[in-house]
Amino acid sequence: MALLPELPFYSWLVLIFATVLLGLTKSAIPGVITVAVAIYAAVLPAKESTGAILVLLILGDLGAILVYRRTVSWSTLVRLVPTVILGLVLGYFFLDFSNDNQVAIAIAVILLIIIGVGLYQTQSSQKIQKEIGSFSSSSPMHSAIKARTGRLLYGTSGGFMTMVANAAGPSLSMYFLTVQLPARMFLGTMAWFFAVVNLIKLPFSINLGLVTFESIVMNLALIPALIVGFMTGLFIIKRVTQKTFEQLIIIFTVIGSAYLLYQGAF
Repeated sequence: MALLPELPFYSWLVLIFATVLLGLTKSAIPGVITVAVAIYAAVLPAKESTGAILVLLILGDLGAILVYRRTVSWSTLVRLVPTVILGLVLGYFFLDFSNDNQVAIAIAVILLIIIGVGLYQTQSSQKIQKEIGSFSSSSPMHSAIKARTGRLLYGTSGGFMTMVANAAGPSLSMYFLTVQLPARMFLGTMAWFFAVVNLIKLPFSINLGLVTFESIVMNLALIPALIVGFMTGLFIIKRVTQKTFEQLIIIFTVIGSAYLLYQGAF
């Protein structure tokens, strides 16, 4: 126990709960990651919390790949790569000069923007489909521009958020909602995306001093909680409809971003 961070007992209970949510976000509800990130950032310094979560996320990614390996939209992933790399680079430099409050505020503001834009795009697409059906002479060009804009917004913000706070889930979730991926394909695509991105981030996080021997020891102690959350998610995903799945993503994203904004401001 001497190797573990010296935290009050109640802090460990909170971290265990947050780690259960991390497992849940990997197997069923990606939006829950914002709540888990907010809790980690409340118990640990915001920048330090990113390193504390990263190894657990990688383990969750590997589990998700095993479960959802056959339901992946590879074309969606390939198109996102350039913008995500741009976001990772921006996030790396931001972490290098920012403090904990700036990190928390940046996370919250970006999340709220992503939610707003994602909801607008989803609702506007549904409205257009109802009013003019599936045919429009200007729709191919309009759709192409909208797709590129979406990838730039969601991919760059996702890369930035995953580097700064391991919280790219909301950005990618809103993007996958706008392209209307079914629930299992949604989760499979997310799993492969984060498995690759989080492994790429690992050496950067080590170089920044965010992943340390102490944080890895803490991760080992929290693995059982991660497994509990992951298995709970597998139970839930078999019992929710597509509409409920999408609603849960939005609800948890709003809750997590609002809390982080409060924490950064006060």
